Amino acid sequence: MNRHERQQGLPVTSALIFLMILTFILQKTNPQMFTKFFALEKGLANFYPWQFITYIFMENPSSFIFFFKALIVFTFSASLENQWSSPKFLLFLALTILPKGIIAAAFAFFVSGSLLLSSETILNVNPNSLFLSLMIAYGFLHRDEVIYLFFIIPIKIWILSVFSIIWVAIEIVIELFSLHIILAIIQLSGYLGIMIFSKQIFHLARTNRKYRMFKKRMIKPDKTALEETQKVLEEIIETTKNAPKTSYESQLCDPIDFDEQDSYCIHCDNFKRCLERTHS
Repeated sequence: MNRHERQQGLPVTSALIFLMILTFILQKTNPQMFTKFFALEKGLANFYPWQFITYIFMENPSSFIFFFKALIVFTFSASLENQWSSPKFLLFLALTILPKGIIAAAFAFFVSGSLLLSSETILNVNPNSLFLSLMIAYGFLHRDEVIYLFFIIPIKIWILSVFSIIWVAIEIVIELFSLHIILAIIQLSGYLGIMIFSKQIFHLARTNRKYRMFKKRMIKPDKTALEETQKVLEEIIETTKNAPKTSYESQLCDPIDFDEQDSYCIHCDNFKRCLERTHS
């Protein structure tokens, strides 16, 4: 990745990092103000349109956890944005963040007594879907890349991505077994970006294209090549039919050269035939 590409590929990532830092500072300094202006509340009280995005930062993490989340976003987002282009990466983020916020708000507003909350804000909607989606997308697009877990343990990034998928599946299954169907739907909607971009992330488009080409060659071979092969086979068969038939006599050496005492003749495979021919 050259310097020009890096500079051109960071506007969305830079905005995301800035938003993370801003919301983190607001949560630490004035949590009431943050809740009022940036968190989705029950019944959409104090509603502002940007809350469908800023809810994702409502977890109020410790400084240590925030550092690692910011590192994940900076590392993975910058690479994905450069690889996909800024508009495409922005679409991926929108599909990851917006549907979950909209669906959660709709259930909180229209479904009375829904199991979304124990407080006035939609805290039970796990905000980690953004970070897990970035991990999954980056890991499967850079399968051979090695990172150092906790800056010490080397591990291939795709392994962490697999664990992320397992973690997501466990969360959704737990919600289903707990009969929290609404929460399961909301959690699943947080991975709509992964679903829409699945062909590119998991290389399904390339695999399907290769399989279709292979299948086409196997089932529908080239007609010209098939006709030429058939023509050559017919010529070989015709030549074989018209070839003069030879007796075993033509396979033996000249009678003058045959000597019953010669070691070469004795060990020859046709010795017995030559001997019979001589004494006949």
